[in-house]
Amino acid sequence: MTSPIILRADDGVSWWRDPARLALHLESPDIEAGLYSAWDADGQVLQVLPLHPTVRKPFLGMATLSVTAGRLVETGIYRPDELQEVIREHLTEVLPSMPDDVPDLRAAIKMLCQSQSPGDLS
Repeated sequence: MTSPIILRADDGVSWWRDPARLALHLESPDIEAGLYSAWDADGQVLQVLPLHPTVRKPFLGMATLSVTAGRLVETGIYRPDELQEVIREHLTEVLPSMPDDVPDLRAAIKMLCQSQSPGDLS
């Protein structure tokens, strides 16, 4: 797994230097809902899994959830073009002056990293 790790969630795209810290920020209900996609810097698709399944229990007429963190698993499947497009679409939304053509995956990742702080700092 090559850093940085790129995460697409329902609130946008972020990058992380440390996969273990990223995994701590993932929540099992969101993982199970399919809200996350992740890649490493080489374009390898990372499987996002919960550490433990979310447990839903009724309690006093309400539902409680046991929320756990996630984990990232290398798949061996590489889709650098897909990752480059995800980054390009994100940067087009957040940077109006973003050029339409990003030459390659390395350039796209560099532009993403320059446009925002890593998620590790949050």
